[in-house]
Amino acid sequence: MRNPTKERGTMRAMIVSVGLVLLSSPIFSQEHQHSPYAHQGSDIASLSPKELADLEAGAGMGLARAAELNSFPGPRHVLELADSLGLSHEQRAQILAIRAAMGERAIALGREIIEAERALSQRFADGQVDSATVRTATQEIAGLAGELRFVHLAAHLATRSVLGQGQVETYDRLRGYTKSEE
Repeated sequence: MRNPTKERGTMRAMIVSVGLVLLSSPIFSQEHQHSPYAHQGSDIASLSPKELADLEAGAGMGLARAAELNSFPGPRHVLELADSLGLSHEQRAQILAIRAAMGERAIALGREIIEAERALSQRFADGQVDSATVRTATQEIAGLAGELRFVHLAAHLATRSVLGQGQVETYDRLRGYTKSEE
């Protein structure tokens, strides 16, 4: 037989318990939480040390993921897997040239992005910003970032044109991009 009074008491106890747990959580805490941006260690407020290093090195930073995950291998990983892919000397030379050209252009664009980010950060630090200035600066940065992404994607296109279909399939399998057969 149901006891409505006992059920209400149990329900009330559960509600109070949940309330106490919620009130003690950091969401409701009166203590201030530090921002993840605090003390990044970079002299450019908008770039973390890792982002800065990646831009300086011309790193891929996931910019060519659309190509990589759709059977358009990247030159760096193809060279890492050269023996497993059975690359010929001619293919190696072509992929090396693709990677060198991509790296050279990516590093130059990375430097441009860093300088544009530094200038934007400095404008904010100096309090010398308005909507028009910010729009112009962010459009410049976006254009440079788009060009950087194009450079990486174009290298994937060029790399695929050097490889045979079997090599592409082997690459996808070795990189874990193929669905396992059940």
